[in-house]
Amino acid sequence: GIVRASSLSMTATDAEATTKQRSPLDSAGWLSVLTLGWCSELLALGSRKVLQHEDLPDVPAMCVSRDVHDGFSQAFERLVGEYEQPERHARMIIAKAMLSAFGWRWYCAGALHVLASIFWVALPLLVGMLLSFVQDQQDVTVADPDPMRGWAIVAALFVSAVVSSLAINHKFYHQTILATQVRTAAMSAVYRKALKLSAASRNGSSTGQTVNLMSNDAHRLFEFTLLSWFLFMAPVIVLAVLMLLLSLLGVAALAGSMFMFLLVPIQGWMARRIGAARRTMLKST
Repeated sequence: GIVRASSLSMTATDAEATTKQRSPLDSAGWLSVLTLGWCSELLALGSRKVLQHEDLPDVPAMCVSRDVHDGFSQAFERLVGEYEQPERHARMIIAKAMLSAFGWRWYCAGALHVLASIFWVALPLLVGMLLSFVQDQQDVTVADPDPMRGWAIVAALFVSAVVSSLAINHKFYHQTILATQVRTAAMSAVYRKALKLSAASRNGSSTGQTVNLMSNDAHRLFEFTLLSWFLFMAPVIVLAVLMLLLSLLGVAALAGSMFMFLLVPIQGWMARRIGAARRTMLKST
C-alpha cells in the first residue's frame, strides 16, 4: 500500500515537473541572488491571490530529490567502507555523510551568521557614538566636532544595517535549503531501504514505524539543521552582549544576567520532559 501510493505519487510529481516553469533561481544573476530579487515575482503574485500548486515554479536544480539522494548515498557508501564494523558507528557515519554531501552550505550559513552577529553587536556601539557626537555639538564647552565624523558614523550605521540584514536573510535561506536537503536525503534513504526489505525483515517492523521514520524523525533532522548554528553562536552573542552591558552599566548589568542564567536549568528540565513525552507518544503510534 505505502510503496504503491508513493510510487504513484512520485510518477505524478515527475509528470507535473515537465509542465512547470523553470525555477527563476536557475537563471538569476548575481545581483538578483544577492538581493533575493528572483523570488519577487512569486511574492507579488502571492500578495494578489492565494497561491495554487500550478502557480509555483519547479524546484531549483540543486534541490531535486534524486540528485540530493545520490549525493548522500555516494558519501554514505564511501564512509561505510572505511569502517570494519560500520553498524557500531551508524550515527557518526550518517552525520559525516550529510556533512560530506551538503557541508559547504552549512559552513556558508555559519560564516553568514558570524558576519551578521558582528554587525548586530556593532549597531548599538555606532548608535552610542552618534549620540555622543550629537551631545558634543550641543555642549558649548566642547569644541565643535568634525562634521565628517558624524557623516562617517551615519554611513557606518547604514552599512551595518544593510550588511546584517542581507547576511541573516541569506543565512536562513541557505540553512533552510540545507535542512530540506537533509530531510529529503533521510526520507529517500528510508524509503529505498523499505523497498529492499525481505519479508522476514518486514515482520520486525510495522508500517507505522516506517512512516514515523520518514516523517517525524526526518523532521527532527530538519529542525536541528535549521537551528544548529544558534547552538554554537548563542553563547558567544550572550557573552558579547554581557560585556557591552558591563562596559555601559557597570555591575548593575549582572542582575539581569544572573536572572537569565538561572532560567537555563529550568529550560533544560522542560526540554527533557518534552523529549520524554515525545518518545512515549512515538511508541504508541
